[in-house]
This record gives sequence, structure tokens and C-alpha cells, in this order.
Amino acid sequence: MAKLHRDYSGIPGTTDVLTFDLTEKKAHPVEGEIYICLDQARRQAAEWKIPLYREVARLAAHGTLHLAGYRDKTESEREGMRRLENLALQAGDRRR
Repeated sequence: MAKLHRDYSGIPGTTDVLTFDLTEKKAHPVEGEIYICLDQARRQAAEWKIPLYREVARLAAHGTLHLAGYRDKTESEREGMRRLENLALQAGDRRR
């Protein structure tokens, strides 16, 4: 993951999730790839004292939001994405 992060984002070190939008001409349906670093997800889950599956689900939601066009460069954008991630997790919880 660190190599992908460096090669495609120009940022050294690992990251928790990388998203690659492969949609041609920005048409729908959206097509892309989401890479989740399980080692980083494990560290974050332990830090936040949540189950690993919950953190992986959040990262999957985060990557999906990127494919939908959402960004997280500013604090405001990060807060907006976090709200949407939480809504996606809550919707998943209700389906059980």
C-alpha cells in the first residue's frame, strides 16, 4: 500500500484506503477500484476500540464516496465525508 500511495499520490508512507476512478468520460455507472490496507485498518480499529470489520466497512464506504465524487482535502470536506460514512454504516446495521 505504501508503494501505491507513493506512486499514485506522491505521498510517502502507507494509507488506509486508495480509490481509483476508472469511469470513462465520467458517465454512469461509476467504475473503479478501492484498495484497503488491512494492516492500517487493524491499527485504526485497535486505536478506536472497534471491530476490524467495522473499520473495513467504513473504509469501503469512504472509497465509494470518493468514486461518487466526494473529496476530503479540507476539514469541512472530511467532516462531510465522515457524516456520510456514518450514515452508510448505520444503514448497514439496520439491515441485520
